[in-house]
Amino acid sequence: MKRSMTLRKKLILAFTSVLILASTAFLIASIWNFTDFYESKSAQFIGDLTKQTSTNMEENIRKADNITFELLKNTVVQNLLIRVNQEKVPEYELIEIRKQMINEMGTQSLFNKDVISMSIFSTSGLEFSIDTTANREVKQMFSEDEIYEAKGSTLWKITDDSEHNICIARGIFGLKSQKPIGYINIIIKEAYFGEIIQNISGTYTSGVYVVDKEQMIVSSNNKDSLGKYLPGKPEDEKIVIDDVESYVYTDQELENGWRLVVSVPVNEINKDMLKLGIFACVIVIFASGIAVLIVISLIKKSIKPLEQLKESMKQIGKGDFSSRVEVIADDEIGQLGNTYNSMAQNIETLIEKAYMLELAKKEAEIEFLKMQINPHFLYNTLDTISWMARTQNHIEISEVAMALGDLLRSNLKQKSMITIGEELKSVRNYVFIQEYRFGDKIQVEYEVDQGVKDYLIPNFILQPLVENSIIHGLEPKVEKGLLMVQIFIHEGQLFFRVVDDGIGMNQETISNIYYACEHETSKKCIGIKNVYRRLKLYYGEEGTLRISSEVGKGSRICFSIPMDKLEKVGEHK
Repeated sequence: MKRSMTLRKKLILAFTSVLILASTAFLIASIWNFTDFYESKSAQFIGDLTKQTSTNMEENIRKADNITFELLKNTVVQNLLIRVNQEKVPEYELIEIRKQMINEMGTQSLFNKDVISMSIFSTSGLEFSIDTTANREVKQMFSEDEIYEAKGSTLWKITDDSEHNICIARGIFGLKSQKPIGYINIIIKEAYFGEIIQNISGTYTSGVYVVDKEQMIVSSNNKDSLGKYLPGKPEDEKIVIDDVESYVYTDQELENGWRLVVSVPVNEINKDMLKLGIFACVIVIFASGIAVLIVISLIKKSIKPLEQLKESMKQIGKGDFSSRVEVIADDEIGQLGNTYNSMAQNIETLIEKAYMLELAKKEAEIEFLKMQINPHFLYNTLDTISWMARTQNHIEISEVAMALGDLLRSNLKQKSMITIGEELKSVRNYVFIQEYRFGDKIQVEYEVDQGVKDYLIPNFILQPLVENSIIHGLEPKVEKGLLMVQIFIHEGQLFFRVVDDGIGMNQETISNIYYACEHETSKKCIGIKNVYRRLKLYYGEEGTLRISSEVGKGSRICFSIPMDKLEKVGEHK
């Protein structure tokens, strides 16, 4: 009974620990993912809100620009400005001109409640104004030079008085002469943008600012900040405003060079995250408590059949596979005992089959070895052919047989590394045999640097490339062909190059060769693939085989080996 209780406690502890860990991981992951989701959605919402607000502000900017544009292109305004600039107008006529100018300006300002004052100044110094309650310094926030240098563009700035209204100025140029004839100066209420800003002000957009290119605040839902400079840089994601760290969201510059900036206090976001975390913790703790009670109940019901299963497994461990678990209920634990017995029987059967299969494999290997040709018998036969040819004075047959014997010996050598001199001997033996076959159709030249013949390279690494050039490059060629074997040192690399002037290959054929080299299952290009893979095995990417060719002009196959990876006969690295 005591042991049963101990097992029960262990199972309860294990399940409870796993449950707590899983719940904690789930809680952390959920809060983490929801935080990212919440921040992303908040940023998207505020970004969309900022973009829409910028669009509304752009509309107001265009309205103000349209007022100035309609005035500067107005033919009445143009003609009156040209007249007062070019001649001294009598006072009584000047009164009439002033009335006409005011009438034209009134037409534009009549339907805009935010226009405080509107003035047109001639280059001769005359002023024509509507509502002159603002003093002259407030009306003119820009100098004439600034206005005319803008080339007809609208200039925007807030006034430097306590009202912080908006001043707009624009030069008037003659429609024909394109020379300055005056400028427009308009004062608009700060509320022109303020009403738009107030519409998006709330908990998450506690700070809404319109700033100029110098980061000076020209409009805001916080009136105390007008005329001050917004801290930070335009590209900052966070700034500190009035000792409060805030996220900032901004849109692209407005048409007048100003930007809309929306700030969201970091602590407001964190408050929501904290509420979410507390709520999630309460849910997880409550659910975990219920789950623990359920686990305890299930463990109590499962302990008794598990004890019976334990006794049965002891018997099986002793080799008694006839032992069975007796379970009253036909549940998964009862099925587990039967499945375990079946599995044990299957394992025994599989072990016997595997043993027999391995034995059969060994016997097949022995039979295969018995069927192999003894290489020494082949060498002795070639020596016999050479001796018989010499006795019959057939020197050429003897030389070919001896060359073939030497070539086979080199090919079947057990050594993985041989000297370059030995590899060249195999190449020369192969070429010697082919020269008897092709006569003077093929000419072979060797360009080998002095002192490289004692370096060790993989056995049979060069001859397959020579064979490939002769069989596929020079043999199909009608005319005589030239084959060059070059081995030289250059810039710390030992280069091997086989060049022929045979029929060449197109790019598709070269690609097929590379494909065959890279894929184990390919049965093509056996010789080149063997060279390619052994270079990769011994030297990695530094031993890459490179093929270049042009149809009708020949082919070049080369590879290089770093000198620091080579050994000479008698050296040990």
